Amino acid sequence: MSELSSEKIARALKGAGLSSKQRIEAATEAWLNDDLFFPNKDDFLFEWLCNLLIRSNLKNPNESPLLNIAYWQLLNKLMEHYDARVKLDRKRTPPVIRAYLVLAISRVLEYLYTKLKDDVKKRTEMLTELNHCVQLLFSNSFTYSYRPTFEHMAIIVDQIATGLSIQIDLTKKGSLTEAKSMENLARLSENILERYDSQIIQAGNPRKIYTSIIGGSFRSLLAIRRRVLTLEDGQTYIGVSQRITDVLTNAMFHPDNISEYVSLLKDAFANVQNTNSLKQIPYVKSTFDELTSMVTQSKDKEVLIDALDVLPTLFSSFVVGFRTKREMQISSTMQEIERTVEFGFFIEALSILNKARGGSPKFYLKSLGGLLKQLLQLNVYSARNDDITKSEQTVLNVIGDDMVTYMSDLKKYDQGLIFDVADTLLQIDLSFIESRITSFWPGLLNPVKEAEKSCLTFTKSVLQVYSASRQIDIFVNDFLVALDAIDFEDAYTILAKPLFSREFLEVFAMTVNKHMPAAQALAIFERFATELYTAAKQVSQTPAPKKHKRSQAQKANRKPVARFIIVYLVEYVGALRLSQHQRRSFVKASKDLFEQFIQPSLEQWMESKTDIECTALPAIQIHFSLTNTLFDVYWKHLEEDQREWLATVLKEVFKSNFKRKTQSARISVVTSVDALLQHAYFASLVSENTPARQTSELVNTALDAIVDTKHEEEVSWDGTLVHLDSSQKVNLACWKLITDEWFDVVCRFVSNEHAEKISSITLLSLVHTPNSENYNPNVLTFQVLNKTLLRSANFYEARCLKDHTIKTLVKGLIELFRADILEQSSNPSTKLLARSIIDLKLGFENPLNLSAEDISRLRDTLEPLDAMDEEINDASTKCVDQIAMFMKLFSLFPMEYYDKAYRRQAMALSFYADAWVISNKSADSGSRIKASLVCRNLQARLISTHTVKPFLVLDPKFLNWFVHSINELPTNNDLSVMKQLSSLKKLTSDVNRDVLSLMLSHTGKKSQDASASDYVEQILKLSVEPLKKHDKTRTIGASIWMTSIIETLNSYIRTRVSSLVHNKMHSSLDINDTVYASKTIASVGCYVIESLDKAKEEVSEMLELVRIIEDENEQNKIIMDFTTEFIKANHVLVLAHLLQDYVHNIGSAAESVVDTAQLSKKLVTLSSPFIQFMQASLRPSTLLSAELKTEVLNMTTAFIAAFCMTLSRYQQVHTTKRVIAVIWFVYSMVSKSGDQASIDSLSATFSAWIQTLSKEEYEILIKSFIEESEEETAQKDDIDRLHSHQVFLSLLKLVVLNSTDAQKNNLKKWIPKFVLKQSLIVGKTRSLELLSQTILLLINVTYDNEYSFSSFDMSLILSCLLQIASPNAPERFGDQLNKDIVSALFDNCCDVLANILRNHRDSLIDVMPTFLGIIQSLLHCFKSTHLSLITKKRKSIDKKNGTDASESLVAHGKTIALFAKFAPLDDSSAEKFARLLSLIPQKNPSNQKSNSSVSLALWRSMPRYVPYVLMEYFTIQSNSTMSIARPQIKAILTPSLYEILDMCTDADRSLIMTALDGSGKSLFKTFFASWKDTHKYTGQ
Repeated sequence: MSELSSEKIARALKGAGLSSKQRIEAATEAWLNDDLFFPNKDDFLFEWLCNLLIRSNLKNPNESPLLNIAYWQLLNKLMEHYDARVKLDRKRTPPVIRAYLVLAISRVLEYLYTKLKDDVKKRTEMLTELNHCVQLLFSNSFTYSYRPTFEHMAIIVDQIATGLSIQIDLTKKGSLTEAKSMENLARLSENILERYDSQIIQAGNPRKIYTSIIGGSFRSLLAIRRRVLTLEDGQTYIGVSQRITDVLTNAMFHPDNISEYVSLLKDAFANVQNTNSLKQIPYVKSTFDELTSMVTQSKDKEVLIDALDVLPTLFSSFVVGFRTKREMQISSTMQEIERTVEFGFFIEALSILNKARGGSPKFYLKSLGGLLKQLLQLNVYSARNDDITKSEQTVLNVIGDDMVTYMSDLKKYDQGLIFDVADTLLQIDLSFIESRITSFWPGLLNPVKEAEKSCLTFTKSVLQVYSASRQIDIFVNDFLVALDAIDFEDAYTILAKPLFSREFLEVFAMTVNKHMPAAQALAIFERFATELYTAAKQVSQTPAPKKHKRSQAQKANRKPVARFIIVYLVEYVGALRLSQHQRRSFVKASKDLFEQFIQPSLEQWMESKTDIECTALPAIQIHFSLTNTLFDVYWKHLEEDQREWLATVLKEVFKSNFKRKTQSARISVVTSVDALLQHAYFASLVSENTPARQTSELVNTALDAIVDTKHEEEVSWDGTLVHLDSSQKVNLACWKLITDEWFDVVCRFVSNEHAEKISSITLLSLVHTPNSENYNPNVLTFQVLNKTLLRSANFYEARCLKDHTIKTLVKGLIELFRADILEQSSNPSTKLLARSIIDLKLGFENPLNLSAEDISRLRDTLEPLDAMDEEINDASTKCVDQIAMFMKLFSLFPMEYYDKAYRRQAMALSFYADAWVISNKSADSGSRIKASLVCRNLQARLISTHTVKPFLVLDPKFLNWFVHSINELPTNNDLSVMKQLSSLKKLTSDVNRDVLSLMLSHTGKKSQDASASDYVEQILKLSVEPLKKHDKTRTIGASIWMTSIIETLNSYIRTRVSSLVHNKMHSSLDINDTVYASKTIASVGCYVIESLDKAKEEVSEMLELVRIIEDENEQNKIIMDFTTEFIKANHVLVLAHLLQDYVHNIGSAAESVVDTAQLSKKLVTLSSPFIQFMQASLRPSTLLSAELKTEVLNMTTAFIAAFCMTLSRYQQVHTTKRVIAVIWFVYSMVSKSGDQASIDSLSATFSAWIQTLSKEEYEILIKSFIEESEEETAQKDDIDRLHSHQVFLSLLKLVVLNSTDAQKNNLKKWIPKFVLKQSLIVGKTRSLELLSQTILLLINVTYDNEYSFSSFDMSLILSCLLQIASPNAPERFGDQLNKDIVSALFDNCCDVLANILRNHRDSLIDVMPTFLGIIQSLLHCFKSTHLSLITKKRKSIDKKNGTDASESLVAHGKTIALFAKFAPLDDSSAEKFARLLSLIPQKNPSNQKSNSSVSLALWRSMPRYVPYVLMEYFTIQSNSTMSIARPQIKAILTPSLYEILDMCTDADRSLIMTALDGSGKSLFKTFFASWKDTHKYTGQ
């Protein structure tokens, strides 16, 4: 519309001249046009839109506003407008909506899922708008404006059900767009169903609602409730399902409907007792009739499942609703009527379930299990000796009988669900399963695969029930009886079942250990033994045929039942917890077991060498367990010849089965190895007659086959015997026994040859096997076992391995180069290095000596650092990784493992390996960096021993290569690689310092070492050469090296000069001595001055270019490009700082070496452009990366360090302000960046500079701070100056902390002024950080007793501290607080007060009331509210005032308002406060410089004040609604309060009693009596 006016718009919208599309365009334009004068525009448009939507029809869909999304969008905008207005002002409510908008939405939904079913895009868009509309319509803002009737809500709910049903079917077809449509409809449904549910709860006619739902949407809602969860992302729609559940349960079990169920359910229960008395059928019977109809009459199986699925939920909701209605709690003391009604519902639900038994057995069992779980959780069944319980038992016993019946028909019924039902029955009452347990045992022993999880759960429950009644013997007996009756074909199938799993066996062992009566121990053992005797006799009486197949009968007679029994007997024996007397009772039983089972079984196997799973294997297993657990009872009572016979049999079992490929043979090998090593251990303990040779023979018998066998490092095993399905897994299992279980035994008796092989397997497997990325703690591999072994101290303490480990690694590394690496070396340097390593004459008896020719060849090989890049290949990278692993293994061993020869060899190998890794450019850069890092780490460790001359000192060029080679390593953007490279650079620098320091120490001796002096000169020459040539490719690396060299020189010179001064020989200092490196330093000085000059020119040119260009994007690009290059000059600033340090250390003699005046001048001229550069590069619009910003900040701190140090030597008084301004500005910029490392570095630089200032310069510094404090105070209301306040405070803290004692004497007179100004700033600020920093400043000021204060000064400090108690503090800081911050603030306040008491007690003489008032206020921070004691009247008053009761109480009294919300504080704060209180009675703190007369006056006046602390405490405690109630806090405070009471006289105690009320007096009397009894000094 060209000319909008309110009249034209109104006529256009309500007239008939415009189309539907034109109307909404006009309305939208009118709404969005803020310049249009239209009184009540929002109300007019809203009313017009609502009426239009409800009056529209769908005869012409194209013209219908209902289907035009623009109408709904405008409606949403209008409702958002009203919603925002209400949130700002609750009194401005939206207009009343008289139109039935819910019906309009219902009509749209109906059209979407009938006519527009195929237009998914429009449907999705429309649902989004409708959902937003419903959210706003049912929000709190429209609560009083729109109240749809229940009938209207029922209509839209029916339509929602229809739409959801259709949408679910569409979504299952897999379209992503349909999934989005489903999400929108689900959100819309949740909002509508939530409102519908709330109306059901508030309805006045619940019967009508019940009838309308049961007779209407009941089935459709049930269908959606279950089926929506079957979608692919069903958990997303769990809210819809829950809303439907709420609607149904609230409608069916409304408090007014609950009563109608009573007679019906009593009658259902009476049917069980055959006492039916129902005369009139209540209307709620429709619930069960409808569910029964769904189960019996519907041909659709899905309908039946819908009904079964909801039964447990209905049962649970009814019980909860029924109990709520009768206002009773869940307990076992319910009235008879309540018990019958609740169980009556269960009977009705069970009746419906039974009718579905044939139609869907699986869902029948699932729903039955759910019903029983609800019965258990809600405690509906209670075991009593009355008729009701008997009737309940009748019903539940029928279920138990049914489960037994179903166990025999597993084709129809799910065994897992049967176990779940039985498990629930067992937890309800043992009697329902106890008599039927024998029917379950066959299934428990051999469940189907799908039921194993449920089987395990059920079996655990059975065991738990038996353990609760301490009937372990009955459980064992039932198990053994069932085991004897079980029929099976493969023993290992049974052993893999849940009953024999490690999880259940651990539960069984724990049960035996904790719950078995000691009196049952021997009987159970003998019961197991009896079954073993029977099994052994069956095997011995039926010998196996030799040449023909066994009959089925023979197989049945020879089944390995003993294997199953032994599994449990082993766990049982291991879990026994017996006294010494009880152990002696096992002597005869264990001896009988040996004579009647173990010995006969082993003898039978020795004769036949067959059926080992029935004979030898179980015998060895129980023998092993008895020896481990009952050594004194079993092993020690065996004869010597019996033990020797056992050893012979065990060796024979091992040798006979080692190469066999059957499952029994593999298990026998592992078991016999375990027993052999055990036998060796115990034989060495008790048998003095057994020679060490025989014991060693046992150990080496096991090792012979295992160690000599080739190991496949990739093989893995889960640790269970039944899964030993290959010979390699047998080797792995045996290796676990050797390294994990019996390593000490093996090390005592192992032969030298085997020890070498053990070292090789342990170490080299880690090299050749790649590290597994996904570590699984439940899977064993050779690598995992060997890593575990290397992490234990036992490996390094084994003397037998010490002579082989390093030798193994050296040989392995050389062999790696010979076999693999030589072939992978693709350039001449790597080939020569690999050949050099192979040709090294490494002898383990003599030290390594390299000839001059070897050194020369190596030096020539290392020369070409700039070789061409090569293509990356995996084989080369693998070689690098293997070298890295070798070096890690070398580093594992302590230095004591390396004798002098080994250390030289290891040092040479690590250097050669490092050189090959660096030179091999065909490997991945990350792997090369990692390998070089571990090589150099080994070098550093060996150098640190100072017992062997470092390999790097053989030739200066070795160190030159060592330092510069890392600059050749390529990098990528991988953060982990960058961190490793940074670590490599630091490690290289450390090694360089160590080597140079070593050579300097030899050079600086009285008798100079000529070779060391020559080495140092060569190193200095090599290091400065690239700087002289200005070689850009090497300058940065050379500068970094030079930085390290000068740092080392400075450290050495500092020590040397101090020694000369101490010996009064400073005049003998010769600047031309090699150790002072004067020529090198002079060259570096020239390089730095030239570089600074060049840097100033480059920065100035860049700034000028930026000034000329007007386009901000171009400016940013120029700055970014320049910054990337310019930050490389950071090393120049670092060198400038080090040169100044060099001059400072030597003194005036160094003036001839370094032109410090020129250096100072260059730094001063650079300062202004450099700061401009920093300001430009750090501004947000420049968009520097995080790495570049860090580099700029590092460069800035380096510049400030050099700048301050230079000016501190040559500055005049008038330049001090300039320095302060530069530091202040830079500190402000850096602190904005948030880089804490740079902030700390700048702080350290500023602190060091402060201490170099003269008296005049220091006064200028203080004057600058005073001027700044005036400016900050004048602009304290300016929010934009918050950062400026924080910078000022941070720098002021540094001045307070780091001033010298003489400077502090000058500063102390200004501190009160600073405190006053800061108090004014904090009183206005809204920054909690600024408040915290101010309190920290007070801590620093009061901690140092060099600062002395008058009483007036102290009043200013206390006034500043009292800003935390400002009434408006919660308003200013409340949203920034949490528990931790409040505790920190409280602790800091206590620190300030404690410092005052320790260091400035004299200043308190005139301000003691204020001081103690603060302490009293802090005491209130430990109060807690007794809500149960607050009267309803008080609550109503608080509600009327709009405040929470607890908040109003906490804020009452002297409590600091800022801390009130978080009271009571924790125990750590109470401890801090208690220490503060304990300082009050102290007379003369040891570190206080005090005026004795003032201190005495204060001490004499103190008792006048301290009673008020006690008075405040007992006033708090006598409060009926709030007190210090936590026992821990009271216990912490009590000792310090006792100390205060020590200061009180009788008159003071009378004063306290007078001031307290009745309850307070009673509490104080009790406290006084306790003090008198437990604390008061009585002179005894």
